[in-house]
Amino acid sequence: MFIKYIIKSLLKNKAVWFWGVMYVIIWLLMGVFLWSSTVNKEYLKEYAGIWYAIDSIFSISFVSVSLSYGMYYSSTSLAYLFKNSSLKPSKYYFNYLISVGLFFVIIGTVLEFIETILFKIKFGIIILPSNFYLSILLFFVSGIIFYSFSIVLVILINNYVGLKNISFVSFIPMILGMFFGYSALYVKIPDYLLYTNFYTPTLYLYLYSYVLKTPWIILSDPFSGNVNLDFCILSLLIWLAILIFMSIYLLTKIRASDIEEARIT
Repeated sequence: MFIKYIIKSLLKNKAVWFWGVMYVIIWLLMGVFLWSSTVNKEYLKEYAGIWYAIDSIFSISFVSVSLSYGMYYSSTSLAYLFKNSSLKPSKYYFNYLISVGLFFVIIGTVLEFIETILFKIKFGIIILPSNFYLSILLFFVSGIIFYSFSIVLVILINNYVGLKNISFVSFIPMILGMFFGYSALYVKIPDYLLYTNFYTPTLYLYLYSYVLKTPWIILSDPFSGNVNLDFCILSLLIWLAILIFMSIYLLTKIRASDIEEARIT
């Protein structure tokens, strides 16, 4: 019941739909109709996959901003409930985690449908992910990772730093999403950074699910070399374990927030 309630509340959240779908569609429209004039038809599937991967990262990153604000506003009530009721931080977290993962599956399905329609309108052909089920699984897993990352950021600021910088911190997932998304498109990311963050491995795996070909390191340059998909998968699994552990631990330490402190700043 709790999972069903959370999913319903997310589906009714207009801000989440705006940032996760409507705003991303603007970028997708530019990619399909403005920047595709020089694309070789031979690489049209790869081009569609690149935009799918980038927009997926954007969508999850943008929605994470809304989710982080939700955690911020809930911190006081959660601190009270964890202390004075039978609700355990781990139970709350895993229920919310599953709900968010399923919600991102819905978001991902909608984005795939919209992109297919736009490419059909522009090029007259239907382009679909080569492995639909893998792409959906990636939305579930990456949604969990990005949500957990948002929780960790907000609780760290709330508990140990103060709320003066909460607005900036809440936008960190979005800032990093745009940075790594565009960096992978035009720049060769150093090896020490390529697999140690969870943004670029997620992006490459999204692209792989779309074309079932090992992505280029620089998405726009076929001569830049190929990424190591095994390292991408390993990176996501490590980050998943780290962020789940940190989220549960920090939830056990969550403190009531002073909303007025954030308003003053």
